[in-house]
Amino acid sequence: MRRQKKFYAWGYADEDLTPEEIRPWEAEIAERYGLNGFDVTPPPKAEEITLRAPRVSVPPALQSIVRTDHLTRLEHSYGKAGFDTLRMFMRSVPHPPDAVAFPENEPDIVKVLDWCDSIGATAIPYGGGSSVVKGIEPPAAAGKVVTIPNTVDEAQFDRRKLDGARHHLGIIGIVPARKRLDLALDVLEELRRDDDRYLLFVKSGMPWDHWWVWRKAEERAHYTTALRRIQRSALLRGAVVFDEAGPDVAAWLRRVGFVLSTSDDESFHVAPAEGMVSRAVPVLRHWPGAETIYDMRWIHRSPADMAQAIAALGDDEWQQAGDLAHQQAADAFAVDRVRSSWLDLLTSDLPPAVPDPIYELLGAP
Repeated sequence: MRRQKKFYAWGYADEDLTPEEIRPWEAEIAERYGLNGFDVTPPPKAEEITLRAPRVSVPPALQSIVRTDHLTRLEHSYGKAGFDTLRMFMRSVPHPPDAVAFPENEPDIVKVLDWCDSIGATAIPYGGGSSVVKGIEPPAAAGKVVTIPNTVDEAQFDRRKLDGARHHLGIIGIVPARKRLDLALDVLEELRRDDDRYLLFVKSGMPWDHWWVWRKAEERAHYTTALRRIQRSALLRGAVVFDEAGPDVAAWLRRVGFVLSTSDDESFHVAPAEGMVSRAVPVLRHWPGAETIYDMRWIHRSPADMAQAIAALGDDEWQQAGDLAHQQAADAFAVDRVRSSWLDLLTSDLPPAVPDPIYELLGAP
């Protein structure tokens, strides 16, 4: 049986201090601050805190791993910062989670996320519940969700291209397998059938550097197949260059004329944005959501379509496309613009400033 944790602070529910253990602390604190004494608020009890009713109905297929009982929701409402404990002692939990999932494996996670997606719910990874920055706290309302992109420093990435960049493809990050190095190789092979000047530069750590990747047989098989293909294919042999991962991406991009994204799925995927600011032409596979971040002119359905788009650009067209990509990324991901978005998010719709309340310590002269 799981040992019950405190829902309002660190530790277990059966390890609270007794009144006899607290009294010496009270005396020491009163003496330190010159007080005659003070009132102690007792720790909250679950039944003293009212939670709104769950706003979701758990489907039968998930009822074995999703709970909506009062104590479970209460336990997962806040993190473990001082202000989280304070709000618990105030018996104030206005925005508890509607349900808490306990997936036991990857298929369970997929089922839970699919359910959240189908009902428009927000899924919050809880982990160990030790966040001290409101990282696990449910939002007040879905309408308060705002998407702010990463920043890309134009001054760092906008550098003159090196000779030969016009025929150089670049991909940043090939781990794990769903980054799809194999599809990048498809693009390169297609191009080199007609023009052997095309090369692929890969800037990435290797899969065996990540134990959580290399321990999986399907991951090892993916990279083994891809690396053998590079060695054995007449079109690929000598045409793929591996560079170490590192902070020198801006300098590395000087040799890249086309930045590839061949992933099965991504979140923001900053690599295309960095390439665009460097005036490399982005060539993206249509992973879900790509069109919400990048212009559809850069997005393609298949490796063959990606290769065709690259081959269709002559020298002048390539330079014009790079300039356009640069302007789009510089406008969307500029440091000043993103900073302004954060400022608006943190300051807009706030109530007018009022003087802070004056607090008095009980027992103080």
